[in-house]
Amino acid sequence: MKTGMGMTGLRCSLFAVLLAGSLLIAQEKKPDAKAPAGAKKAVNRLPNNFAKLGLAEDQKKKIRDIQAGYDPQIAALTAQLNALKDKEEAEVEAVLTPDQQKQLATIKSDAKKKADDEKAAKAKAKGGDKKPAVTGPPAINEPAKKPEAEKKPATEKKP
Repeated sequence: MKTGMGMTGLRCSLFAVLLAGSLLIAQEKKPDAKAPAGAKKAVNRLPNNFAKLGLAEDQKKKIRDIQAGYDPQIAALTAQLNALKDKEEAEVEAVLTPDQQKQLATIKSDAKKKADDEKAAKAKAKGGDKKPAVTGPPAINEPAKKPEAEKKPATEKKP
């Protein structure tokens, strides 16, 4: 008998439970609590588009303090979510036959190699094959270009 809740529904439900739990923890958290050693600091990080609002320094500090308070919880939830994904993947792969597992391992290995090769090629192209950056206004570094409509055909003069 199916309950109508597939893996997507289960994931959404789990995420909702984790989110609700984190909100409850956040309400109980003291503002002076220190982050664990593995948590990253919220330094000079504002939410998208907040820099455009002309925030005062005290507002920026309050926002950074709020973010710093949530960072450890977000890191813990991220680790929990990653562990859950790994467990799910292991259970799903356990359904496969040994031959299918070998085939999947080969497919994953090939995909990882391809991604690594593409990343290396992109880094190489980014690092050595580019022209040096041009500095200064365009008028100094290169002649001004006229739009196509303004260009006049050259007329030949005969001697």
